[in-house]
Amino acid sequence: MPVMLREAWARFTLIVLLALGLGVQNSAARALAVPDLTTTVLTLTITGIAADSHLTGGPGNKAGRRVVSACAMLLGAVAGAAAVLHGHPTLPLLLAVAILAAASAAATALARTDAPWTRPLTEK
Repeated sequence: MPVMLREAWARFTLIVLLALGLGVQNSAARALAVPDLTTTVLTLTITGIAADSHLTGGPGNKAGRRVVSACAMLLGAVAGAAAVLHGHPTLPLLLAVAILAAASAAATALARTDAPWTRPLTEK
C-alpha cells in the first residue's frame, strides 16, 4: 500500500475512533441530564436558544440558562487558548485538573442533599 494511502486510512481511522468516543461522551452527558451544559455539542445549546426564543414562537423560558451555559463554554475556550499560547505547555492540563477537582468536590457536596435533581431519572 502506498504511503499516502496508508496515511489517509490512518487519519480516517483516527477520525472514526474520535467520533465514536465523542458520541459515547455525548450520550453519557445526556444520560446525566445536566441541563444545557453539553460537552460536545455547543450548537445544540445555541439551537435551543433560537428554537425557544419568543421571535420564533417559543416559550423563551430557558434562554437565560442556555446563554450562561454558552458563555461558560466560551470563557473556558478563551482561558484554554490563552494558557496554550502564553503559558507553559502543561498549564492547560493543570487548569483542567484543578477545575475537575473543584467540580467533583462541589458535586460530591451537593449530591448529599435531597434536592429533586439528585434523584435518579425514571422511565416514563
